[in-house]
Amino acid sequence: MIFEELHTKVNAVIDSIDNIMIEAAISNKEEIADLNISQLEKGITSKGTMIEPEYANEDYARLKKAMGSRAPKGTPDLKFEGDFYSGFFVERKGDQLLVDSSDEKSFALETKYEGIFGIAPENSENLTDIIIEDIKERVLDEITG
Repeated sequence: MIFEELHTKVNAVIDSIDNIMIEAAISNKEEIADLNISQLEKGITSKGTMIEPEYANEDYARLKKAMGSRAPKGTPDLKFEGDFYSGFFVERKGDQLLVDSSDEKSFALETKYEGIFGIAPENSENLTDIIIEDIKERVLDEITG
């Protein structure tokens, strides 16, 4: 490959890097959804804070702990039967990623509990490592292909 051809391919990668990043993230959407659910199971928002407001009813808080909630007592984990968690999806919306749940309670939960969708800072490094590996492969394919 001569220098001019390599230069052209590198410039094409630079011009499409945003798209490459989104595609890399989408190809790892299961990991994104799993990380988000894992946070919620512990009562953690995308900001790394505890989900608020806490349960208003002490009896319900005890019931949730008895059901095996991994969140601190009184902190919502947004799981009762599991429909909200099982409905999780990640999709592309233009130049953004949308993390949501297809469960009918999704909008109400998101309205009541701010920051439930997305990756907390404590998980972002792990996700970044996964996505960077995918980006490296895509860039190398673009340049050598």
